[in-house]
Amino acid sequence: MVKLVYSIGTMSRKIKLIHLLLFAFIITPVAMIGIIVGSFYLVSSESEESARERTRNLLSSTKAAMEEEVIRLEEGSRVAGSFPEIRDFMAGDERDRIRLKGSVRAELAGLVYYESGAVSAHLLAGDGTTLTACPESAGYQSSIPYRAYLKTVQDYQPEKPFRQQRVTRCYNISGNFFFAVLTPLYPEQVPPADENYLGSLVLIVDFNLMRRFVPESTGGSILVEDASGILLDSSRVREERERTGDRTISATVRNTDWTVTAFPGEGSDESTFRIARLCLIFGAGSVILLILLMLVQYRHIVEPIQKLTEQVDHVDPETRAVSAPERGFAELRTLSDSMNGMLTRLRVMNEEMVNDRLRYYEDRITFLQAQINPHSLYNNFECIRGMAAQGATDAIREMTTCLGRIYRYCCKGEVRVRLEEEAECLTYYRRILELRYGGAYRIEIRISPETRDAEIPRMILQPLAENSVQHGMIAPGRVSGVITVSSAEADGRLILTVTDDGIGMDPETLERYNSGIALHDDGTHSHIGITNVMRRLIMIYGRDGKENAGTPARFENRPEGGLRIIIDIPLIRRNAEG
Repeated sequence: MVKLVYSIGTMSRKIKLIHLLLFAFIITPVAMIGIIVGSFYLVSSESEESARERTRNLLSSTKAAMEEEVIRLEEGSRVAGSFPEIRDFMAGDERDRIRLKGSVRAELAGLVYYESGAVSAHLLAGDGTTLTACPESAGYQSSIPYRAYLKTVQDYQPEKPFRQQRVTRCYNISGNFFFAVLTPLYPEQVPPADENYLGSLVLIVDFNLMRRFVPESTGGSILVEDASGILLDSSRVREERERTGDRTISATVRNTDWTVTAFPGEGSDESTFRIARLCLIFGAGSVILLILLMLVQYRHIVEPIQKLTEQVDHVDPETRAVSAPERGFAELRTLSDSMNGMLTRLRVMNEEMVNDRLRYYEDRITFLQAQINPHSLYNNFECIRGMAAQGATDAIREMTTCLGRIYRYCCKGEVRVRLEEEAECLTYYRRILELRYGGAYRIEIRISPETRDAEIPRMILQPLAENSVQHGMIAPGRVSGVITVSSAEADGRLILTVTDDGIGMDPETLERYNSGIALHDDGTHSHIGITNVMRRLIMIYGRDGKENAGTPARFENRPEGGLRIIIDIPLIRRNAEG
């Protein structure tokens, strides 16, 4: 049998291989193209990120150089403003200013000579007095820097008190851009209050000096602009702006309103295109080679297996035989004959296995059902003996009558009965409880009319009710209790509920029953009634009544105390005749 099953399983795997190979033939080229496109995308992204990194470095170095130059100009102006002659000139009267005018102008000229890019220096006192130094060696006529100075005074009014040095906006004078460094002057060792303000030192600087910090290379281009427009740019910057689009990176130079924008160079795109060409060539070659390989595989693997698959598809559902092909190889005809023999033997063996399994389950259910008899009988013999000692013959007669009816019902041959019959059997057990405990423990039966003819396994309600009495009430020493047995219909299923107001189950036992662990005998015979019922429900309905991995019943502790057992099984109606 093992060899037979193995042979059929091997043939099944071969049949499925056809679909797998066909799927592979279709998906592999698509996957190859996807890998090529993805590789190209990754390479492009890496190249793009490398270009961005170079652009960031270019922007950072240019921005840092400009900031350093601005700091140097501010420091030079601050040092010049601390000269004693300049402070005395700003703080003196008219006579002092006439006396110091020559030396102060010389110091301002020295400042212009010393600071690269500076074209003129101006002193503007708080009372409006001015002094200008614009050496001809600066390369400009004096009127050009002076116009930049006038615009600075007009916009920033440096004759009024201010505390921190300022770098002004840029002014376009005769096609050249100029900006000014404004330095406030206060007496030495005096707090910089408005009443102590002497005036300001205005250093006019040609913005063109910043061009030396802008690189001219294929690694990228730089554009410097402010609110008034472009101040300077490197070569091809307008072309770069159109080509790179949103890949540009910008930053503001500290203490100014200048914006530096960096554009990636051309080298990254060229390398990307080279890589793209290589990817396309490799991809085209790989796809062609793959197609050739697939053609060879289809001819030597898929077609022979497909022929075998067609033979299997022609299995007659009535005769369970494989039709031999009218035309074909002798191996195929031999294979069909062998499969016919295997199918015949397999059908016979399956029928024997099914019959044996059914007989086993019937015997097992009968055994489990019979197991209920001694379990319940032991619990009542002691009570009858006690009644006999007290001479309660009427109670003994009624109890034995109820016991006889219960055992007559239990020993009938049918495995399943109507719910109404099961409820009637439960009434006999209810009467036994009343005789044994004087009505201290009650059973309320609430069977809905629409479920009376529902089919359920025999003897499942009485063991559950007895378990509630023995383990939920009597054992803990309770003097009274109520057990409620009810039924309902929900979505074509029968819901049976057994509820008591006892002590419930401890969490560990509850988890064992809900997970199905407690269905295996551990040798303690604890809760044998519940275990018996659960096993029979599983054998009849499968796990959870729905053929899943759960248990056929759900156990839960009630918040107000006690245990609730919910059985969910298919609703199958049965007439009174059976």
